[in-house]
Parts: sequence; structure tokens; C-alpha cells
Amino acid sequence: DGLTNRQANGGSQSSAIRRSDGSLWFSTAEGIARIDPNPAAESVVQPPQPVIEALRVDGIELLAGTPVPVGTKRVEIRYAGLQFRSPERVTYQHRLLGYDDDWSMPTSERSASFTNLAPGAFRFEVKAMLDQLPVAAPAGAEFSIRPLWHQRLAIRLVVALALIAFVWFLLQRRLSADARAQAALEAMVAARTADLAEQTQRLAQLDQEKTHLLEQLHRRSETFARLAREDALTELPNRRAFDAALLAAFAVARATGSDLSLALADIDHFKQINDSHSHVAGDAVLRWVADRLANTMPDSAIVARFGGEEYAILLPGLDVDAARIACERMRAQIAESPVTWESSAISVTLSFGVAQLGADDESPNRLLSQADRQLYSAKDAGRNRVA
Repeated sequence: DGLTNRQANGGSQSSAIRRSDGSLWFSTAEGIARIDPNPAAESVVQPPQPVIEALRVDGIELLAGTPVPVGTKRVEIRYAGLQFRSPERVTYQHRLLGYDDDWSMPTSERSASFTNLAPGAFRFEVKAMLDQLPVAAPAGAEFSIRPLWHQRLAIRLVVALALIAFVWFLLQRRLSADARAQAALEAMVAARTADLAEQTQRLAQLDQEKTHLLEQLHRRSETFARLAREDALTELPNRRAFDAALLAAFAVARATGSDLSLALADIDHFKQINDSHSHVAGDAVLRWVADRLANTMPDSAIVARFGGEEYAILLPGLDVDAARIACERMRAQIAESPVTWESSAISVTLSFGVAQLGADDESPNRLLSQADRQLYSAKDAGRNRVA
């Protein structure tokens, strides 16, 4: 009971040695093993000592110090709690720092598996427990997973720059087409004006046509200007208009020393609404939320569609506490009023992230970033809340 290894060869050497203190020493295949036959010594049960036995990746055991191969899908760590008396009663808790800092529930399993871990550095820790004995210091093993080529920051930056260049090319092409259409319309007006000089008998008619064309041009120009600053689906200001409003509010707050808060709101689980009720229902939810925000927030607030299912709310003159109160009131109203779509009632909830302009902020960028971080905090905390 308690021997490190049962294999010994008593034919070629002494099978055991009794020391002066009464302990018995055995020579085994895995080294010296010691047993104290004294019953008083046997009554002292030592706490189990945790050890890491092996690290396996995709079914292959790694030697100590060997890096984890690129593209690893499954990492398995085997461990044990060294306890001579009652090894079957030892329970374990483990955690993987860098993935989940919380300890697992107690279990008798002697291995832990992790699949599809993100690239990064990790430390695995395990502790062994037996009844009411003190818990020994946890055993640990460190390893790191290198990113695949498409997960590297440089590759992602190159792809992002390529996408930006492509969007810029499409925008320039569209602007050039609009410019050509504008030039063609102006040429038509000029041609009709020249005809007026040559055909005086049609002066009145041509003058009316000219006026009509100029009105069309004016309306089209107004339409282009409105579309450039308005979201077509919700009729709220778009991101471009909101950025301009944010800069203007920032300048006023800096000049007057007044408060300025910003809230970002995101519809919770919006993809599930599209998947369950159709994208047409999703568009109806987007318009409904936009109408509620625009008509319920304070009169000084500026509500814009920030992108996708996300809205931005600029709150001049309000500090962060007052802004959170306004957002909480809006959140509760929306959560209590499902959207009626055809024969279904669609439950809609919003998560809010609220931030206030700091005294030392030199641009509104930090305010926007802080609100975005608060929004992610609200999502991480369970959604349908104001952070």
C-alpha cells in the first residue's frame, strides 16, 4: 500500500532494508519506495498532491517544452492526485487561465479537454481534494497556440485595406456616374434655353419646360443631400450625419463647459428575429425601435442609426447618471411592449452602453470608444440592461 511501483527483483539484490527508525525501504523499477509500518504514522493521511501527467494535442502526446503545433483542434491534459490511502476518493477542480479563470465543478475525472481554442498563451491549473483535508497548492502547465495564417493581424489588416480600397473605388465610380448624369441634365437645360432664342413663338412653352427642369434638378439635389444624411429604412440620421452632430456637440460642450453624454443601443439577438420571422419582420422591428427612440428620448437628444441593429443617441446637457436614467426608462418601455407582426408578437429588448465626455478629452473619439465598451459590458452581463 503506497509503493511507487510493485515491480522489484529480490533475486539479484536485497528485497528490502529495515532502517533504524523502523521504516522499510524497497528497491523498485521506478526508484526507492518507503513504508513506515508504525500504526501511528499510518494514521496521518497526507493531502493529495496534484501533478500533471501528460499534454496531448489532437491525440498525440507532447514532450515537455515542445510548442503546440499550428492548427491544433483539441488539447487534452491528463493529471492525477498522489494519494496512497484512498486514490479513488480524490476529486479534482481545474481551470484554464486565458480561457476561463473560474474553477470547474469538483469531479473524479483525471483529464480535461479543450477544443478549438483561440490563439494565445494559456496556463492549466489543477488542484486535488480529499474529504476535509487541506488542499495542496495546484499543479500547473503552460502552453501557447500560435495563430493560423489567416488569423494573423497583418493578414487581417491587408484584407481590411483591400476592402476599404474596393469600397472607395465603388464610391468614386458612383460619384462619377452622378456627375455625368448631372452634366447631361444641365446640357439639356442649356439646349432648351438656346431653342427659346431661336423660336420666339414657343417662348412661353419653353420657359415652362425650363422652369420644370430646374425644379426637377433642385428636387433631385435636395433628395441627394437628404439621402446622404438619412438612413433609408428608419428615416433617422445616418452615421455620416451623426458624426457631424457629434463634432458639433463636442465643440459646444468644450466651449461652454456643459455636460455631453453618448449612448449606444443594440437590439438583442436580432439575428434570431430575422431567422424566426423573416428579414421583412426584422426591418419592421428596426423601424419600430427607431420610432420609439426618436419620440421618447429628451427633445435635445439626437438619435441616429449607427449601423445594422445598432443606434447612437447623443444627449447634450446630460451627465452620465441622467443619461443612464433616460436609457433605462427607454429600455423598460421597449421590453414591456412586444412588436406585433402579422399574427405574432415579437419580444424586443435593447442593451445600452452609456459614456460621458471627459474633462481632458481632446476629441469625441474616446467618448465613442467608451460607450462601445460599455455596450459590450451590457451584452456580456446578460443583455437587456444599461451599462
